[in-house]
Amino acid sequence: MVTTNINKNECIVRIKSADARHCIGSGVLYTEENLGDRVYLLTAAHCLFEDADTFNVLRNGIVVDVFSTVNKKYEEVVVLDLCHNAVMLTEKTNDLAVVVLEKHIIDSLCPNLPVVKIVTTNADVNEIIALGFPKANNHQEVFTARTTWLNERVGTKQFVLQCETDLIEDYAGGFSGGGLFLQVNREILLMGIFARFLMEERGRQIYGQSFVDLNSLLVSKNLPEITFGYIGDGGLTEALVNSNVCQSIANLGPNFNPDLNLRTNIHKYMDAIIRNRRYRKELFKALDEWLNDLKFYGNISTCDDPI
Repeated sequence: MVTTNINKNECIVRIKSADARHCIGSGVLYTEENLGDRVYLLTAAHCLFEDADTFNVLRNGIVVDVFSTVNKKYEEVVVLDLCHNAVMLTEKTNDLAVVVLEKHIIDSLCPNLPVVKIVTTNADVNEIIALGFPKANNHQEVFTARTTWLNERVGTKQFVLQCETDLIEDYAGGFSGGGLFLQVNREILLMGIFARFLMEERGRQIYGQSFVDLNSLLVSKNLPEITFGYIGDGGLTEALVNSNVCQSIANLGPNFNPDLNLRTNIHKYMDAIIRNRRYRKELFKALDEWLNDLKFYGNISTCDDPI
């Protein structure tokens, strides 16, 4: 059975309409040093539209209920002018939004907001936790649904989960935008966003929205990119690698000197696997050199250093 050691009250938020103050969805707060004075609210784009996944009528604003660890209750954060404070992918098969919040406001409510790594694959992990504010509990507290991986949706940026928790479609309202989490070696990873719930012949199914296009969306709006984590078969994660490296260094004892540490080029392959900023920088540099070679030397390349 899937469990979670993440403080779900701090990461998961309730999204309400700015006028009637009724629940219209859920979201996940994301923070990291690279974001500067911002905190990202990750949610499904259709939660920000009056006409949902028709994506024609953008809401005037939203109210985000953030759990205050200071006051031990939910506090409202009002976000207006979504045209300027949110970026979105508005397709039924690519349904993702990032609402930009001011970090000092979130810090005043939740000074120690946990940092959760985002991944774009589940590797060999099949059990996934869905967290949000559905009608099943009157949108009052974070609801946990246990799900099992089924497959990717071919031709989309989404995937399909089998919902193992007893939930019907009428009571799933408000779950959209909630987080889909993996637990690997006591580490919690965010894999996607709850996009929609369906009752199919095979049972209760959840469409999850992947983050594969997240950084492209952010770059297009001149916003800081997020740093992806990684997961491999057998529970290989960044935290596990760092832990093993630190343990190996400690096992070397006092004779170990960092100045004598042997450096290899294996980091290039790790960068390529997770498609991080360093990989993209090297890729663009190599492409630039290659294109310049084509311009001046025809099809002869002088770029000898492979990525």
